[in-house]
Amino acid sequence: MITVVICDDEQAFINRMKEYIKRFSEENKEEFSVREFTSGQTLLNSYNANFQIIFLDIKMPELDGIETAKRIRQMDSNVIIIFLTSLVKYVLAGYSVNAANYLIKPLEYKKFKIEMEKAVIKAVSIKNGYITVKNDKGFFKIYLSTLKYIETYQRNTMIHTTKEDIISYKKMQDHEKDLEGYPFVRCHTSYIVNMQYIESVVGNDLTLSSGEIIPISKQKKKDLMQNLAEYLGSEL
Repeated sequence: MITVVICDDEQAFINRMKEYIKRFSEENKEEFSVREFTSGQTLLNSYNANFQIIFLDIKMPELDGIETAKRIRQMDSNVIIIFLTSLVKYVLAGYSVNAANYLIKPLEYKKFKIEMEKAVIKAVSIKNGYITVKNDKGFFKIYLSTLKYIETYQRNTMIHTTKEDIISYKKMQDHEKDLEGYPFVRCHTSYIVNMQYIESVVGNDLTLSSGEIIPISKQKKKDLMQNLAEYLGSEL
């Protein structure tokens, strides 16, 4: 079951969203638990780590959606936030809080369905700890516990796992976004590494437990060491 939150100061719109979610549930045989809030503050007061998808209205009295999202991000880097707005001018503001996307009011079911499908796939991925990749050979489900590192490969990227190497058509920044909230760090423009597999860091290289040596760029070394210290601290 996926937990969905609707936060909007218009009860009529909340009711419509609940109808859309019910219809989507019936069409896709997926179960949802729906929570509703009419203000950003009540959402924050009742925030739960089990929330997976949040539909958040931007224009609300007192605490608007952007500020609410900023406070949510201080508590939860994984939850999927989809903004609701009738004003396109607010769209760019959401990049600062890593919003998944926007839905423009008035909202049609067709547009809701497209965003909901993407959000559900990502929510399940976050919950189960895996990413999905497509290439000309097919579809791959990669569990993060097996993912050692990702590197740029020609015009694509190469995902190195404990079992095999898989070409991905995603860009590095897309992988970086998919892996937010997990113990991965970008140590170089061309590399993202799973900190679980880092054996040592010497100079401008890090060595994985499987023996591979990965370069560290000078610009990213400070962030790498800070992230690694936090990760190792949580493991002690």
